[in-house]
Amino acid sequence: MTRLSSNWTLFYKFFLPTFWIVFVGACVAATWAMNISFVAGIQSTIFGIVLTVFYVLGIFLFYLFSMRLKRVEIDENYIYITNYFKNYRYPHIDIDYIQEPTLPVFSAAKLYLKSAGSLGKEIKYIAVKGWLQDFLAAHPEVEIEVR
Repeated sequence: MTRLSSNWTLFYKFFLPTFWIVFVGACVAATWAMNISFVAGIQSTIFGIVLTVFYVLGIFLFYLFSMRLKRVEIDENYIYITNYFKNYRYPHIDIDYIQEPTLPVFSAAKLYLKSAGSLGKEIKYIAVKGWLQDFLAAHPEVEIEVR
C-alpha cells in the first residue's frame, strides 16, 4: 500500500486547530475577564470584540481548510481514505479523477468520486509530490485520471 497524503495531515487536521482553540480561546477569555479599561492603548471592550472576531474567524478558516483533510492510501485494487476515526475503502472504478495542483510548497490535492461516498464526493488531502505518479508508473493496470 502506498500513502499519497503527507504526514503533515495529522498536524494540520488536529494539532494546529486544537492549539488555536485552546490557547487563543484562553486569551479571549482572559481579555473578557480582565477588569481594566485599556489594553495596549485600546479600550478593553473594543480589544475584546476584535480578538473574539479574530478567534471565531480562525476557527471558521480551520474548519474550511484543515479540519476537512483526509489521509489517502492506494494499492492495486482499492483506494483507502480515513478521517482518523473511520476508514473507507473504494475500488478504483469509483474514482472519477484526482486533481493535484503543482504548487511549489503546499500541494492540496482533491480526489473526486463518481458518486458521493461516506466522506462526500470530494476528498481533500495534502499530496506528496510525485508519489501518485510513481505509483501509477509502477502499476500500469490502475487506470486513474490525474489532472
